Amino acid sequence: MFNAGVKPTLRTFSAMICGYAKAGKRVEAEKTFNCMLRAGIKPDRLAYSVMLDILLRFSDSGKVMKLYQEMVLNGFNPDHALYEVMLRVLKKESREEDIHRVVKDMEELCGMNAQVICSILVKGECFNHAAKMLRLAISQGCELDRGNLLSILGSYGSSGRLSEARELLDFLREHSSGSHQLINESLIIMLCKADQLDDAIREYSEARDFGLFCGSLTIYESLLQHCEENELFAEASQIFSDMRFYGVEPSNNLYQGMRKSLLFDDASIYTSVIEAYGRLKPWQKAESLVGSLRQKSIMVDRKVWNALIHAYAASGCYERARAFFNTIMRDGHSPTIDSINGLMQALIADGRLDELYVVIQELEDMGFKISKSSIMLMLDAFARAGNIFEVKKIYNGMKAAGYFPTMHLYRIMIGLIAKRKRVRDVEAMVSEMEAAGFKPDLSIWNSMLKLYTGIGDFKKTAQVYRLIQEAGLKSDEDTYNTLILMYCRDRRPEEGLSLMHEMRRVDLEPKLDTYKSLVSVFGKLLLLEQAEELFEGCCQKSVNWIVLFIIL
Repeated sequence: MFNAGVKPTLRTFSAMICGYAKAGKRVEAEKTFNCMLRAGIKPDRLAYSVMLDILLRFSDSGKVMKLYQEMVLNGFNPDHALYEVMLRVLKKESREEDIHRVVKDMEELCGMNAQVICSILVKGECFNHAAKMLRLAISQGCELDRGNLLSILGSYGSSGRLSEARELLDFLREHSSGSHQLINESLIIMLCKADQLDDAIREYSEARDFGLFCGSLTIYESLLQHCEENELFAEASQIFSDMRFYGVEPSNNLYQGMRKSLLFDDASIYTSVIEAYGRLKPWQKAESLVGSLRQKSIMVDRKVWNALIHAYAASGCYERARAFFNTIMRDGHSPTIDSINGLMQALIADGRLDELYVVIQELEDMGFKISKSSIMLMLDAFARAGNIFEVKKIYNGMKAAGYFPTMHLYRIMIGLIAKRKRVRDVEAMVSEMEAAGFKPDLSIWNSMLKLYTGIGDFKKTAQVYRLIQEAGLKSDEDTYNTLILMYCRDRRPEEGLSLMHEMRRVDLEPKLDTYKSLVSVFGKLLLLEQAEELFEGCCQKSVNWIVLFIIL
């Protein structure tokens, strides 16, 4: 270009430098950059950044600092990512003065706050400087950043500088606002990593007793792992119980470690492990755990057996569940209601509902009494399967025995019978549930709204809606959509459209079928003004107006 008398532009030079940098050609990039300077063209931020990046890749910190100073003097600053790489290179070469200068520039020239600088320093692995900035950030009222704190403490822990870590945490505890849960957890994790388990357990116990935290999965895993390694089984059992009490769900890795070590004496711990396997459906692992307990001559109580039966039940393994049910009796234990329900749930999960009565008869012949909870399991299963005949038979049997289903089961049964449009059965069941002290909820009323709308009894639909309002229940999407459909079928689309506007005002969106019904009835009645209003609303709510046009 020069030989042809054409002077390259800044954009041309920058493109060439970027190309050389991408190809890793440092020498060519430097020559092009210097040629640009000799041509009297001032580099822009991109050119400086690309040159800094390639020099950093070759760890030439001397040239890096020289170019960085030129860049800053010309009014350009690196971005956060480039600062991170730059600090990492300076740290590796122990150029503390240069690090200090860069930190000062980030603060004074870039206007970064202490929290942001601390994050960059952590990513640049300058943990000592990061700790200073963390103190400054907290003093300035910034919130404590979990990642930054754990990274700094990890650096202190790996280098054996526990006293400095404690000093930092004491400072943060004194000066930070809000909860100290993160500080307490960080200290405990650091003490575990430093093999100071006694101190870690003491800090944990104090924090727990004062209600300072409920704990995270990380802290519990750290404590349990180190208790296992040091054979502190009683402490591990207590920590695991705390973990479950606070609702922290153990990870699969933690369960695996517990299964291998069998480090707990508390049967409830093993029960929790087996239940977890049941939820995840690897029943073979649950079975293996029970086998390990028996091999080690650890007493397996009924809770553990029941947990195993339910693990099989979750996967629909009835034969295996029944085999362990028989093992419980052979070992001298009397199966509980939970054991029987586990057998039934195994059949239900496997879709073998026709075998439920057979199993119940067998159990009764063996002297077991079938409980209310077992009957409700059957009722729920048949209702979900849509078997009205069995639902009514079980329900009538329950009434004859003097007890009634739960609200949940009433909801399912009424919804099922209403779908089949068996009006008298629905009305009778609602009356019976009210007589038993239950109040119909919105789900039940919605089922009745759909029933009466479906059979065209709009008078009763309106009566049910009044009952909803009198009960102080808040209408949901089902309520509104069913009422709008009722107005459409009764050829009163204006009232349906008014209800749709009300629905939108409470942030509920009509279903596409509701739009179709309104547009269809407006079209049949040739009410064009209302149809246009509806179209406008459709467009505003991103409904497919082309589909609606086809319907018209």
